[in-house]
Amino acid sequence: AKGQACVDLFFSEYVEVSSFNKAVEIFNASADTIDLTSYNVKLYSNGDTTPTFSMGMSGNLSPSEVYIIAHPLATLFDSTIVDSLSTSVNFNGNDAIGLYKDSILIDVIGEIGVATVWPVGAGSTQNYTLIRKDTVKQGRIDWLLGANEWDVYPIDTDSLGYHACYCNDTIITSIRENEGDYVQVYPNPVNDILSIEVTSSSLYPIRLVVFNTLGQEVYIREIND
Repeated sequence: AKGQACVDLFFSEYVEVSSFNKAVEIFNASADTIDLTSYNVKLYSNGDTTPTFSMGMSGNLSPSEVYIIAHPLATLFDSTIVDSLSTSVNFNGNDAIGLYKDSILIDVIGEIGVATVWPVGAGSTQNYTLIRKDTVKQGRIDWLLGANEWDVYPIDTDSLGYHACYCNDTIITSIRENEGDYVQVYPNPVNDILSIEVTSSSLYPIRLVVFNTLGQEVYIREIND
């Protein structure tokens, strides 16, 4: 039910597309800022039962914000929003990937110990982008159930940096914001009304582009003064 509270961290997006363009996004669904040092991501290649790659995280993740891990050779993604580069996301669609807290599995994509491409909706874990449904409130370690919790998008599309989640009858949304001197975006996260304020003059025109949670452009404006 949408009215339930959200819990802890979970995978909110999985991108397995062309070449080395692979990434996972992790969403903080809780109401607390989380210390990431207790968490890590492990990759299980080709049905292995022991991790092929493991990557720890550091820093703090605020409520409703995301942490993005991309392959070091990825070229598709906006590098300014990627938090970490790691070969721990060198998956090929038949490799399970787990999110751990204090060595305990709290979320998984695929089945650890199984080497196959897993079907997801009309797509699969290979050559697709998977985005967690906004009704999902926490991780799931049973992939047979978890496979039904994703929306599927075509190859070479992503909405990294955005995620929406229903918690306690309110949709909470992570948004990318310009942290420069000229524009302030608030509140972040936003539930209803988003305010965008140009705080000082710029020598160059400012192009304002607003995206929805699927990465689609919903508003564009040039600000010249």
